[in-house]
Amino acid sequence: MFGYNDYFDKKKINTPYADGTEELTSYLYLLDMILEHFLDAKTKSSEGMIFSRGMKMTEAEIESYYFTRPEDRVSIGYDEAFAGDVKNAMEHIASRTAATEGWLPISGCREAFSLTDADVLALILALSVQCDMKYTRLYGYIANESSLQYPTLGVFQALIETFDNEGSKNAAVVGDRDGAFFKFCLDHSQTDENVRPFLHMPLVIHPALLNYVFGTLKKKDRPDHPGLPASYQDFARRLCDLEEHDGRYYLECQDLEDIEAILDQSEHTVIELDGADDKRLQDMIIRAALCPGRTVVRTSDVKKLIASWDELKHFKALFIYGADHMPDELLHDEYMTTPVTLELPDADERLTVWKELIARWKLELSEDVSIETISDTYGFSYSRICEVVRMSHLMSEAEDGRAIDRSGLLSVIFRYNSANFAGLATRVHTAYVWEDMEIAELQKKRLLVACDRYRLRDRIDEKYGVGKKNAYGNGVSVLMYGAPGTGKTMAAQVVANELGLPLYRVDVSQIFSKYIGETEKNLGVIFEEAKKVNVILFFDEADALFAKRTEVGDSNDRYANAETAYLLQKIEEHNGMTILATNLYHNFDSAFVRRITYVVHIDSPDEATRLRLWKHTLPETCRFSSDVDFEYLAEHFELSGSNIKAILQTAAYYAGGFDRAITMADVIMALRYELEKLGRIIDSTDFGNYGVYL
Repeated sequence: MFGYNDYFDKKKINTPYADGTEELTSYLYLLDMILEHFLDAKTKSSEGMIFSRGMKMTEAEIESYYFTRPEDRVSIGYDEAFAGDVKNAMEHIASRTAATEGWLPISGCREAFSLTDADVLALILALSVQCDMKYTRLYGYIANESSLQYPTLGVFQALIETFDNEGSKNAAVVGDRDGAFFKFCLDHSQTDENVRPFLHMPLVIHPALLNYVFGTLKKKDRPDHPGLPASYQDFARRLCDLEEHDGRYYLECQDLEDIEAILDQSEHTVIELDGADDKRLQDMIIRAALCPGRTVVRTSDVKKLIASWDELKHFKALFIYGADHMPDELLHDEYMTTPVTLELPDADERLTVWKELIARWKLELSEDVSIETISDTYGFSYSRICEVVRMSHLMSEAEDGRAIDRSGLLSVIFRYNSANFAGLATRVHTAYVWEDMEIAELQKKRLLVACDRYRLRDRIDEKYGVGKKNAYGNGVSVLMYGAPGTGKTMAAQVVANELGLPLYRVDVSQIFSKYIGETEKNLGVIFEEAKKVNVILFFDEADALFAKRTEVGDSNDRYANAETAYLLQKIEEHNGMTILATNLYHNFDSAFVRRITYVVHIDSPDEATRLRLWKHTLPETCRFSSDVDFEYLAEHFELSGSNIKAILQTAAYYAGGFDRAITMADVIMALRYELEKLGRIIDSTDFGNYGVYL
């Protein structure tokens, strides 16, 4: 019988392996040595026959088992001398592995999954049938099962007991479903313990592990993402530093695509937990552990993450992401996860990214587009800017290279800046501009100042350090008050068009709830969603929400005050723009008014303003007859802008039905209906000479 000195050359101790194939060959020599010793002992108890016909037990085997005194029976048990041979062989392989600097498959598996010597031997057993078919027949003989395709746990136990005093115990550890070998080395689809006895469990190597050993599993090439902002480059370097330390780190960012851009560039291996079944999860974890590069887990389901925690503990430095902020569950001592936050690019970085991407895509912009203004207004992430520029380029190409104007660019931006307020707020079509609105010059300037403050809030905060002294957000809030119909909603639309931001009207009726805490919950949904996008929140009839706090007389008063206080807090924390409109300014809580950035009084129009409204509310395409007396209408009827608009639209429909110009008679009839709607008493004398049209 051949031993250690025959299978292994002592001159090669501490000699590096040339490659992974030579390392695998050494382990197969070790396996052959173990098999030879076992088969030599087995054949002595089976009439010298290596294979019994049909894998049946011979009479000699039966006699050696049951018709011989127990102490005289032939046993293939522990052999101390042979145990020394195995020990020498393992040390021989270990010395050569330690001397090798390059990639070695078996040692790579050992290190990746913290495998024991017994685990490694079981791995070699599973690998052997993929290297040479002779092993399949040998294992079938050992198990006395002619149809055997793979070695079993029973075969492994029989072999290891010949040189290991605790062979049965170690075999049980190898077969433990919670052990490293079972979790990461075996194909679970072949190891259903409910189908067969424990020792009959087949040792079938996982396909990913097989590919790794034979050198076909390689790290995937990642796409390049040039032009990352400087702060993002710093974040990537920080991840590299953290890789050198044991730990669990949660990557926080408002836009997860920015995290992915950094991970792509630095060649991480990403495990996607969401939607992965146990088999798929096993495959991903094996591939991540074996491939070079840091491991990152993406999941939005913290329960799925916690359920997989034991499998993930094999990684040295593990990065996790999937939500804006780290879930509170990971603060538990058992998980010891540290948050690492990637902030969105600041004002200067955003502008640099815009300009670099526009130049890279060779995107031509019209003169009415100010990239500086767009950059200041929209606090976009790097990935969002990339998508906007890319889509603008495609739109330009579809139109034969036409330059993108402001409306075209904003249409693309709106596509990537939509919000879902779960029915609590709806998008408002913004049709009005400054020329359509007739308000006092002072109030117009105040609205313009509010727009400028919103655009420059980040730049001023960073340049002058204003934000360092601000305990809350740096958003802008505007309260507009005045009589009904004076143009508060129109003013909100004008501000939205000036800034190029979507306007969302908050549905007050949907926010209020009779159930305790539901109103605050609804408000939280609105402001949380608004935080993710760049939109204007418009609270019409806001006094219903922001009413004065009352003295507490009962529980209803206490909860109403709590709702108001919560809303005040949310307004202060919000970094965007909030516009509130009310007809009843005196109903507002004084503490709330103090915290509003700008208060604008939209007054009822005077006679000169009414004249301009009569003349210019309808577009120029609408024809007026020469008998329409705008001066008379402006002088004698004190109406709001919305009333004048309603009258003129009604008159236009009158005239349009007959395909003619709008006449004074049409206007007087429409005026009468509007006054009746307002509840005023109509007398023909109020209309002077035009009373004849009534």
